[in-house]
Amino acid sequence: MSAAGPSQGAHGAPSGGSAAAPAASVGAQHPSAILVVRPSSLGDIVHALTLVADVRTHRPELAIDWVAETGFVPLVELHPGIRRIIPVALRRWRHRLFAASTWREFGSFRRTLRGEEYAAVLDLQEQFKGALLARMARGVRHGPDRASIREPVATLAHDVHHAINPDQHLIARCRQLAAAALDYRVEGPPRFGLVPPPPTAGMVPDRPFVVFIHGTSRTDKQWPDEHWRRLIEAFATAGVAVVLPWGSDADKRSSARQVMDVVEKQLEYEIGPLLLHPAYTMPDRKIGYLTRYSPGMRENGGVYTHGATWAIIAAAMLGRGETAYRMYSRLNPISRGGKPDTYQVEPYVTSGNIEGPDSAFFGRGGWTWYTGSAAWMFKVGLEWILGIRPTAGGLLVDPCIPAAWKSYSVRRVFRGIDYRITVNNPGRVQCGVRSLLVDGAPHCMTKGPREKTLPLFDAGTIHEVVVLLGADLP
Repeated sequence: MSAAGPSQGAHGAPSGGSAAAPAASVGAQHPSAILVVRPSSLGDIVHALTLVADVRTHRPELAIDWVAETGFVPLVELHPGIRRIIPVALRRWRHRLFAASTWREFGSFRRTLRGEEYAAVLDLQEQFKGALLARMARGVRHGPDRASIREPVATLAHDVHHAINPDQHLIARCRQLAAAALDYRVEGPPRFGLVPPPPTAGMVPDRPFVVFIHGTSRTDKQWPDEHWRRLIEAFATAGVAVVLPWGSDADKRSSARQVMDVVEKQLEYEIGPLLLHPAYTMPDRKIGYLTRYSPGMRENGGVYTHGATWAIIAAAMLGRGETAYRMYSRLNPISRGGKPDTYQVEPYVTSGNIEGPDSAFFGRGGWTWYTGSAAWMFKVGLEWILGIRPTAGGLLVDPCIPAAWKSYSVRRVFRGIDYRITVNNPGRVQCGVRSLLVDGAPHCMTKGPREKTLPLFDAGTIHEVVVLLGADLP
């Protein structure tokens, strides 16, 4: 068929190709490939990749190349139907527009893009930036018409325009544009065709699971954490595991918040955070020995103190001082000992476990004098709640406390140096070191957004430290 005259049909009708459009037919002998321009973003690329299976079915003689932002190249690489990926770095280049390196990279990209003549260039970005990339390529350029496209100015870069219903899902629009450009009809449901690499051992559960892709490239696209939390709870109630991946520090922190929200709501009881709930009632050979404990006992739906202390650390890392101290207090044997007929073990010794709500002895302690979690309780209290934590570079100060605490003091000997530390909290915050005074002089060695590291001195010396909590200084 002629590139200037695609066939009509439900998949998209021609809408006035340019009078100057080249007359080379799609599938002519020398152009043996098509180029797809859809550089971003993650979900849109996944949706657009459904056209690959259609092209491979209806036009198997055509190879498929794809222009993708550098950050999404690994995603496109998961599709075996893509012959070649041409990386582009528009997002990075626009922030360094006048740098010589930017223009060198752009020149290299343009040479690569123009290194082959294509039977068709499909612009699926529907934006001006995609149109510019398509215009640089060699081949007949196809895109939606002015009534169909997101940014009508982009149509100026296309040779052939197609009427594609803009009210459809992006999957349907991409498939129909490809079908209109390459002269076939869309048939059947979409096939995504992504082939993930074999997962690393332990990366995914060995039972049914869902993956929540919650990260976005723009904050205005983010779904509220509360919505994700409700989804996580719904799937967990149905016995389906949830995997929360991340691609950036912000995504990782969002994943951590969502998980901790569920821990607080679903796993935290008056005895502390449970390892899991509900308890297993029958042994499961895939999971192992913990399912052979009675329901609610030890790891099988009880408070397993090792794991519970790590939950406190997680809360502190998120800046949740109220949560961290509440969990710590509930694990504290002195707190549990207030009900001796229930707790039934020494109220002055950390217990290795406390039986959970699925046990007939809910709240009973066990394995005292025989648990390494006693040391973890010490570390959690001193290093993560009071926030006086040893590191290779020095003694780090990073409190995470209840907002009601006005002040406290700690004496800590570190590498022979006697630090006398006073922490003041006039703003009633839960975390964040605003300033440090060391022996009356300001000191602020920043290790992170919340953490400050004290200077080192000669062993045997004594030094007064005053910490002021509040919003971090710029």
